[in-house]
Amino acid sequence: MELAPIHFCPYYIIVNTKLQIKKFVCICLSYSFRYSHSFVIVNYFIDKSNILIIKLISKINLGVNMLIEFSCSNFRSICSEVTLSMKVPEQDLSDSRLIGNHYSRITEIYGANGTGKTTILQAICYITYMVRGTINQLFKDNKKTNKLPYFPHKANQDKPTLFNMFFINNDRKYYYELSYTEESFITECLYYLNNSDKPNSSMKLIFEKKNHKYKFGHDFKNVLEPLVTSLPENELLLSFAGKSHIDNKIIFDAFDFFLNGIEIHQAKDNYSRRQDSIKRLDENEEIKKKYIDFMKSIDETFENCDIIWISNENKYYVRNKYRGFDKSIDIEEESSGIQNLFDSMSTIFSILDEGKIFICDEWERTFHPLIIKELIKKFLYNKKSNAQIIITTHCTDLLDNTLLRNDQIWFTNLKTENRETELYALSDFKGIESFDDIRNDYLAGRYGAIPLLDEMTKEEN
Repeated sequence: MELAPIHFCPYYIIVNTKLQIKKFVCICLSYSFRYSHSFVIVNYFIDKSNILIIKLISKINLGVNMLIEFSCSNFRSICSEVTLSMKVPEQDLSDSRLIGNHYSRITEIYGANGTGKTTILQAICYITYMVRGTINQLFKDNKKTNKLPYFPHKANQDKPTLFNMFFINNDRKYYYELSYTEESFITECLYYLNNSDKPNSSMKLIFEKKNHKYKFGHDFKNVLEPLVTSLPENELLLSFAGKSHIDNKIIFDAFDFFLNGIEIHQAKDNYSRRQDSIKRLDENEEIKKKYIDFMKSIDETFENCDIIWISNENKYYVRNKYRGFDKSIDIEEESSGIQNLFDSMSTIFSILDEGKIFICDEWERTFHPLIIKELIKKFLYNKKSNAQIIITTHCTDLLDNTLLRNDQIWFTNLKTENRETELYALSDFKGIESFDDIRNDYLAGRYGAIPLLDEMTKEEN
């Protein structure tokens, strides 16, 4: 019996003997130890033949799971290396907007259209999909030719794209880096540091690839070297090791960070998003309760949300109930705004519960600014969660230094001389006081990263 590591995927296990029950429990315990999963029985029943059928879900125990820093170079509008850091410059023991006094819970990126905001998030998505081994599913032509999706800056078309990331998973720090061209991955390396290691200790090598040759850390050679001989063309060793369920928790946790630790908000079709939301609410009463409570907080007449399965139609129905109205309203009959809330909120509450990293481009296209602000607060002030959120936005209502720290607000600008993206934080500017109106200062151009409307107007005149 093999269970794949997929979040909240239901499994139906048929158990009809005591021996099978024992075997089933042993497999769950072994799997939980190796892959940081636990299993939660959500339903069971006896069929007509007196066979016990158990429905359970796989729930991943991510432990401490955080992004520390991400850098990339030679990717689309990014030419020279840019770095997005979630590590705060100084410790602040009294600031609940931080995780463990060291790391930010949120990063907002502002900038004019075409300056590279989305490119920063795309780069994080690319390294994530490459490690997952699903990058070419996004590019049908590449899948046919086995080429990699290579989009270098116009000034560096003969050089590889480089991504690297510092992150934490299960209380262990990792550094992962890769570089590639259209034809192949050029370099790949993975290092780690245990939480128990002394401060300022050097990171330990797991593996490193340079010039088509691999070098392995002492404790990892025996498990990784055999995989290299069967490594498919244009596949990363970390990806192949993870998908092979390698019997090494240190390596698997690094892979699992990309597989299950990062949630990318995608523009799915409405049906797919709706089904994802229904499954989460149907399988997790706690998330359903949080969704209902949130809806009550933004609409005092909202009472309940019922999920109904119609077996002869093989379909779920979602019906909302409102105080003072004796009929329930099907979600399909609700406004597009309410439908968007339903389709997104279960994902957000799952991210908060599981301590994941949420990547979202222009969140305000989905939600009202006041709702965005409330959701930001859920990430900022939830001491029980290590969840992080990285978003791009044009919503200047969030430029509020009573809400966010200066190192949580970032900007992108496009250098005119070679049209390359630069990335910098509000904290890079000196002399900003807590009473400054950073929203007005931003719109006035003090921090850059706004459209050059004056020049455009002059040209029209």
